[in-house]
Amino acid sequence: MSNDSAVSQSDVQKALKDIRISNINKLIFGHLNINSLRNKFDLLREQIKGSIYIFMVSETKLDNSFPEGQFWIVELIDFDRFDRNKNGGGIMLYVREDIPAKLLSHDLPHAESFFVEIKLFKKNWLINCSYNPHRNNIGKHLDIISRSLDTLSTKYENILILGDFNACVDDEDLKSFCKSYSLSSLIKQPTCFKNPENPSCTDLILTNKPCSFQTKCVIETGLSDFHRMTICVLKMHFRKLPPKVINYRDFKNFDNERFMNSLQYTLAEEHIDYSRNPDKFFEICQNVLNNHAPRKKKYIRGNNKPFMTKAYSKAIMARTRFRNKFLKNPSEQNKENYNKQRNYCVSLLRKDKKEYFAKLDEKNITDNRKFWHTVKPFLSDKVKTREAIILVDNNDILSKENEVAKTFNNFFSNIVKNLNIPE
Repeated sequence: MSNDSAVSQSDVQKALKDIRISNINKLIFGHLNINSLRNKFDLLREQIKGSIYIFMVSETKLDNSFPEGQFWIVELIDFDRFDRNKNGGGIMLYVREDIPAKLLSHDLPHAESFFVEIKLFKKNWLINCSYNPHRNNIGKHLDIISRSLDTLSTKYENILILGDFNACVDDEDLKSFCKSYSLSSLIKQPTCFKNPENPSCTDLILTNKPCSFQTKCVIETGLSDFHRMTICVLKMHFRKLPPKVINYRDFKNFDNERFMNSLQYTLAEEHIDYSRNPDKFFEICQNVLNNHAPRKKKYIRGNNKPFMTKAYSKAIMARTRFRNKFLKNPSEQNKENYNKQRNYCVSLLRKDKKEYFAKLDEKNITDNRKFWHTVKPFLSDKVKTREAIILVDNNDILSKENEVAKTFNNFFSNIVKNLNIPE
């Protein structure tokens, strides 16, 4: 399956985690020509989850008989995919679920390529994912991309193109293409080992902002036949998912009889005709309820899972402490303490998951909507993979909650007017 059969999953995961640790809160891009994704997806998912946040897969060799939900990765969205057939070609792009992105063009004629806009703070990046199946076709392939790029490059200052071009950057067509758009190749090492004695660099990452990137490298994954994974890191920091705020009432010390007595006493003391002043009645009820069941709020992680418990959260914090201690002082004792706590976290997570699913309310299982919410990712391509709502309004990407709320409010408040129904 690979030009290096000695590569192990743990080696690849460690290499990617090291890159992630060295670039905390920075955006990591990746690409791999996997040469058929269907039987390698589980291994790929374990390698890249939590490490790469914008990832392209080329030569997927899929068709429409493979639902999108079959290739779901935690925290990543199968943002777009272009299938040729199960015998060749095909590209797929994953984007982290909280990164605002929109598709600009899909299915360019006679080319396996599409353009995506990614919004990072105040900067918009134009991303092109591309796969050229034959070396002799590189000129035609670049001409098709150029037609769209000529128009789009006037709107975007930052351009990133990644994929397998089946041609090196010193190829005359590629050299002319890069010169036209002021593009530089971030990847210098060989990526394709079809000829082990003379490997070539055909899996490219091109950009007009090379100084914005760091840590450019290639990694042998053991998944592709001849190709290695290409990696680059954007210097810009990108924040994690914002924490969720949960508002609730604390009924821990609530006594229904004391509440009713207090409410009756307060209502009688005011001497008001509440039938004529319902707002006052509601205000008094709220005040009394606040005294007996006070409002509280708590913050949870943006990617919090329903089976998370306090014990597991504390175990994770302890694991992090042991890990930091081991990184500062890599002694055998510190390594043993970290491994022991890490294994404890794994076993505790399995236990918490089992208990969570064992305690599921029977109504949640028999209710069709809740049942399909759980099993859909494995059976259908209509998968809800994110909770954050991102809208495209007048060609602008809206990701902030207040912007999304205002857009929905304006739309639904004017929906009848927009129907142009004659009076």
